[in-house]
Amino acid sequence: MLESILRERSVSPATKQSIATRLPELLKGATPGGDAHQ
Repeated sequence: MLESILRERSVSPATKQSIATRLPELLKGATPGGDAHQ
């Protein structure tokens, strides 16, 4: 879903990185204690 959006729109690498960083939090419902990156 989000990947298709990133492909269709000219999104900067920094924005993609920001989205990729937040994705785990969004998928988990933004639960407290962001250990999703580990």
